[in-house]
Amino acid sequence: MTQPTWRLEWATDCTALYVDTTGVYTPELEVLEHIYDADPSENHEVYRACLDRCKVIDGHLVSAKYEPTWPHPLPSYVEWFAKDLASVAQSMGREEKDIIDGLCSADPSARAGAYQDIAGYHGWMNFDGYPLRIAEYQAEEWPDWRAAVEPEPETPEPEECASCVEPATGLDADGDLACNTHKLEGVSG
Repeated sequence: MTQPTWRLEWATDCTALYVDTTGVYTPELEVLEHIYDADPSENHEVYRACLDRCKVIDGHLVSAKYEPTWPHPLPSYVEWFAKDLASVAQSMGREEKDIIDGLCSADPSARAGAYQDIAGYHGWMNFDGYPLRIAEYQAEEWPDWRAAVEPEPETPEPEECASCVEPATGLDADGDLACNTHKLEGVSG
């Protein structure tokens, strides 16, 4: 299967929407949360949630991939959060229909808003049970944190000339490390 190539669609201070440019994978929402009582080396969590599209069939909110040929009765495929959408909407000050419309939208941004409401009610851990823990310096680079997850490799100090403390740029006539000045001293013209 093709590997995803993620493109950052948009980002706020604590959320980022990624879309797979190959078109194979569902858009994903990434959320950065600060952990106030944690060590600075692990004081942020990054949750990532798939923004699966839904549809409504006979009053049941199910995956947009649902087909009537699936083996179990339709109610078996109702999304786990569907029963609480009225409470989610009330707690977020929105209409339930607006959240359902967002979940069913082809627009990843609309789905992101609906999933943010649901996660705000149920908690992000219900969408990503193993969030990535990152350090303060990595969170400062977010949403481009991927570049900051691994510390930059240290650039090795250049080796010194065998005759002085200047950086070596090659070898002298004896095969020892040498700077530009000492390389030339061993060369006969």
